[in-house]
Amino acid sequence: MEQPTRNDTSRPKLEGPARLIRGEGRRARIGLLDHTGPGLGGGQLVVAHIAALLSRDYDVDLIHREGQYELATLAAAFCLNLSQVNDRSIAELNGSFGFTGLRSLFEKRSDKLRNITAPYDLFIYAGHGIPPPCFAKAGLVYCHFPFEPSPLHWLDADPSWRPWRSLSRMMKRSGYSLAWSRRMRGYQKIFANSGFTAAWIERQWGKASEVLYPPVDLDPPLVEKKNLIVLPDSH
Repeated sequence: MEQPTRNDTSRPKLEGPARLIRGEGRRARIGLLDHTGPGLGGGQLVVAHIAALLSRDYDVDLIHREGQYELATLAAAFCLNLSQVNDRSIAELNGSFGFTGLRSLFEKRSDKLRNITAPYDLFIYAGHGIPPPCFAKAGLVYCHFPFEPSPLHWLDADPSWRPWRSLSRMMKRSGYSLAWSRRMRGYQKIFANSGFTAAWIERQWGKASEVLYPPVDLDPPLVEKKNLIVLPDSH
């Protein structure tokens, strides 16, 4: 059955990926990781539109946690054609890619983690947390909000290392600074969903970002308004 489509000719085209990836005589592969919560919400709206748009010219894998949703459900929910998008679900997808110590930084570079990003010419992380190390040829981040700060941020707030000598503190901070630089160097661009989020990315990650607003519908259908209060299901 053909999936429903929406007239999206007015949508801005993502010119960035075309400058970053090279297919080397073939259609370039793009991995798009939806690293948000369960269900269908704003995060899924964003990745669904990105996947639909890029799949016109590239081979796109939409990566998500196993059981989170199916592409047919995603397409129907947002009236998009995802017939050219590949569904890649991962059973044990990390809830967080952040690291709380220099040792954990190297543990995060396992083959299992490498396999998430390595197969692609371009890897796109869409989520709220610290992105995984990027082993693709190029990387982009679409941040909904940076709930996870960089290790330098929480290191400064950790009282346990403040009594250390100045040289020891400087060396530890330098180590975390290097670790953070290594984590983010695989990403050539960071997008924020608003100016508010961009300001927090600067504060939490020390990184500049470009605002790319979510693809909201500016012409919603005219329907009769009802005075309703939605309560959570108690079952």
